[in-house]
Amino acid sequence: MNLTRMNVLEECVCSVYDSKVFETNGKLTIPISSRCHLMHCHWKFSNNRYDKLISVTFKLENPYKTDLIYMYSDNMMEEYGYGELSHVRQVTSPSAISMTFSRMKLFATPNATLKISWEQIERCLCPDESFYLTDGKSLVITSPHWPQQYCSMLLCRHTFFAPKGHFLEVVIDNADIERYHDYLKIYDGNSTTDPLLMKVSGLSEKVIQFNSTQNTVMFVFHTDESGNNKGYHANVICHAYPSTSKGSFVFIIVLLALVVAIVSVGVAYVVHRKKAQNNHQYQSMNNPTVSYSASGTGGAALNVAFEPGNNENANTTELETELL
Repeated sequence: MNLTRMNVLEECVCSVYDSKVFETNGKLTIPISSRCHLMHCHWKFSNNRYDKLISVTFKLENPYKTDLIYMYSDNMMEEYGYGELSHVRQVTSPSAISMTFSRMKLFATPNATLKISWEQIERCLCPDESFYLTDGKSLVITSPHWPQQYCSMLLCRHTFFAPKGHFLEVVIDNADIERYHDYLKIYDGNSTTDPLLMKVSGLSEKVIQFNSTQNTVMFVFHTDESGNNKGYHANVICHAYPSTSKGSFVFIIVLLALVVAIVSVGVAYVVHRKKAQNNHQYQSMNNPTVSYSASGTGGAALNVAFEPGNNENANTTELETELL
């Protein structure tokens, strides 16, 4: 077993290293010297009330590219790297939150400062709600606490109903939802088993607009333990299906049926006439006109005439045979 002994500068040893448990609310400011090549700090923020949540907010000024912060509780664990530490981050949990700061670097960097604050906050309630709209009416729906940051650990379900013969237009004009972790889903119906119309996660700078195919839509807004985004702002508008479009559709169907009927009758007539002509020609060929006449030689002549089946203006075909 190999053991390595390292000398750590006094200023690089956290004064609250692995020894403090904080409750209720408070603030910490931890200076990080540019000479600190190795640093490891740990804190714990507890929650002793069932009806409240513990919320921890932090930001690292002048972070180094290998700096890491780990946040974990009974039901979550998240890691924040260089690109995220320079922004204010927040984690909320019903159980105690542990926080670890870790730095390992080879070269000197500017001094940094880690700022931490924590507090107990009220639990956010988001009961299931149903809304009934009539033709031309609209309703605004937002995330809780809009335009302030929404709460963590939410599961909101809002269902919108319109009368039969109507559809719902959804317009989301503002969306700022923590990407990958939180989301807004909108279903074409009143259940999560219905088709998904739209999923929004992240920052959307464009207006999102779409229509339902049924007379019901359901919003499902889900958030995890972390995040400090402000959520979404949307409008749901009830519209009746245009009557002219239905009338035109029925007219086209009737017109097509009429055309098909006329064509069918015409084809049947042509086929019937052709068959009648063929039968007439066949009968003419099988029933020739036979006559006898006296010849100049004293004998008798046999005359056979066939009537044409198709050309009524053609001359009668005659076959004369002299009988001796």
